[in-house]
Amino acid sequence: MVFSCVDRHQRQANIWAARALRHQRDRRLFGKMEPIPMSDTQANEPRRHHYVPRCWLVGFTETGDKDGKLWVTDLHRRKQWQTSPGNAGFIKDFYRLTDEQLDPVLAEKAFSQVESEVAPILRNINQEHREPGVEEFEVLLYFIALQWARTPAFRPFVLNVLEVLARKEIGEALKTPESWKRALQKAGIAPEAPGADYDQMKKSNPDEYA
Repeated sequence: MVFSCVDRHQRQANIWAARALRHQRDRRLFGKMEPIPMSDTQANEPRRHHYVPRCWLVGFTETGDKDGKLWVTDLHRRKQWQTSPGNAGFIKDFYRLTDEQLDPVLAEKAFSQVESEVAPILRNINQEHREPGVEEFEVLLYFIALQWARTPAFRPFVLNVLEVLARKEIGEALKTPESWKRALQKAGIAPEAPGADYDQMKKSNPDEYA
């Protein structure tokens, strides 16, 4: 199995993702989801965070089940090996949250609940050799959008976008001392807080915030 990205398929994925995002007003999928409980102990936390869901990977095995074997090809290291869905397409603690006020595996649990909705749909349309129904297709749109956004390759893109937006917002705030003061007040930051000095912020990167 080769995890690669062909331009044509990427463009189609982008289209599907956009459609799924437009369907976010329809909460039928997430309306079925149960409240996500906090983890009792760290020992109970899932550590293998699959960016390629196991319910999808089983379709690439010879037997079509979780105990089947599939082939994985690493194009960068030029290696190929056989493994099970549980041992492929994951990164340890990839979605783990560091905010102490949140369940550290909240994101992983949310993905798991979505996958529990998607798994029977993928299995049924594969076994019955048919197209998905209307409601099934809407669920798959959510899944495709999430899958597009949850991979390791997508994270640097998100961080870059956030950095650009943050720099733009700070640049706007640093136009004048008055605008910077208003921005600090809006953020709840005291003017005397470390790093809040207007002149120091302007000097930190004069070309960008000029």
